[in-house]
Amino acid sequence: ITKQLADALGLAHSKGVVHRDIKPDNVLFRAHNDDAILTDFGIARNMQAESHLTQIGSTVGTPKYMSPEQARGLAVDGRADLYSLGIMLYEMLVGKPPFTASDTISLAIKHCQEAVPRLPDHLHRYQALVDRLLAKEVKNRFQNGVEVMVAIDNILNATSGNATKPAPNAQ
Repeated sequence: ITKQLADALGLAHSKGVVHRDIKPDNVLFRAHNDDAILTDFGIARNMQAESHLTQIGSTVGTPKYMSPEQARGLAVDGRADLYSLGIMLYEMLVGKPPFTASDTISLAIKHCQEAVPRLPDHLHRYQALVDRLLAKEVKNRFQNGVEVMVAIDNILNATSGNATKPAPNAQ
């Protein structure tokens, strides 16, 4: 699921579109093959657009899945979507989100400052993937969906003993 969504985000980002509201409610599955489909581009924004649908300093998205830069009301690019994908991955693996709070402001602070929780021992092989998706600094995250897909393939292939060459970091 994560790999399919990273692929969809990579395509959207390559067209200059940032979704800005990646969450489970915006993922549907095809009936005939269970492929994950990313939906609801209602608050998506073209990264190259001159006019902004939202002003810097305002936030758009779902707080539970919001990147630190979104929580701060800063400009976002595709890497904000990848952070949200990381929140979903953590939640799929563990059964609960990595950060919870009783109010939106406290939750935003956790997204901005709290360390990524450790996965249970039996899921340890995914920790580096989750850590990089949830990096607080944008420059430390995966830079695009292809990098996420390669990292997932490397994890899956390492289990079967066939690791592939990692994608170079985009600068």
